[in-house]
Amino acid sequence: MKFEKIQILTIITTVFLAAVSCTSTEAPPTPTTLENSVTIRGTVIPVEVARTPALRTQGLSGRESLSADGGMLFVFEKKGSYGFWMKEMKFPLDIIWIADDKIVDIKPNLPPAGLADLVSYFPQTPANYVLEVNAGFAASHGWQTGDKVEINL
Repeated sequence: MKFEKIQILTIITTVFLAAVSCTSTEAPPTPTTLENSVTIRGTVIPVEVARTPALRTQGLSGRESLSADGGMLFVFEKKGSYGFWMKEMKFPLDIIWIADDKIVDIKPNLPPAGLADLVSYFPQTPANYVLEVNAGFAASHGWQTGDKVEINL
């Protein structure tokens, strides 16, 4: 009889502890940044990341649009004067060159290229990141050369 009481008490205690450990009144932590994001002047931009040569070559070409608050971040292993063109683009862009943690150049409101007008755009200063966002986004947020940039990958 005493053994049965110990078994029942052990089972009840185990069930109680399991139930308590599964219920939590603590809210899950709220992220302050997105996993792949760029933050400039307090604006967090969720980004798709193009790290490989194939992804960098494709970029946003052929797409119908980009989310209103999103962007594409091109990541390079070392700083360089990486040129960009608007081949097969269907919407205008702002292109922002970033060296480490600072904007070094902005080419705003670049129109989609026609077949005859393929122009390449280059930065004034070598960069190791390039951010593409919808045309007008940089100006509407007051971004300027020299602004600090936080990149979260």
